[in-house]
Amino acid sequence: MRRSILLISLVLFLVAVGTGCAKWRHRHYDADWIIHVIDKEVNRAGLNLTDEQKGKLDAVKGKIVEHMHSHRETRKEMLSLFREESAKDVPSFDALVEKFKNTGEKRRQDLSTIADMLNEFYQGLDDTQKKKVVESLKAKVDTCERWDKK
Repeated sequence: MRRSILLISLVLFLVAVGTGCAKWRHRHYDADWIIHVIDKEVNRAGLNLTDEQKGKLDAVKGKIVEHMHSHRETRKEMLSLFREESAKDVPSFDALVEKFKNTGEKRRQDLSTIADMLNEFYQGLDDTQKKKVVESLKAKVDTCERWDKK
């Protein structure tokens, strides 16, 4: 009995976190905010992109938006599955666990595709633009070094 309560509590916690019900939602879950940050960084670096480069960047941004909206829909589906199962006399969370596993695999595939698209965009930049991107990234990394301190 105690093991069942622990398992159900764990599933409830995972659903709450996965659906955003836990109010741990940050703006980095918002596709519009991510696109805004990308545009801001491109402007700040002064990349002066060509039409072809803008097209590649727009494709990356489109894939990011698609990924974020897909993730939002998956969270809604998981919450719906949880509500259905929790309403039953004898709930079974097999479907929820299976959905959770499949979701993780799809997210990894999407992120891999986005990384490849970003690399393709970067490879399409000229040497001056690449240098500006690296300088911008160095500044970001330098501010994050405090996370690595032990």
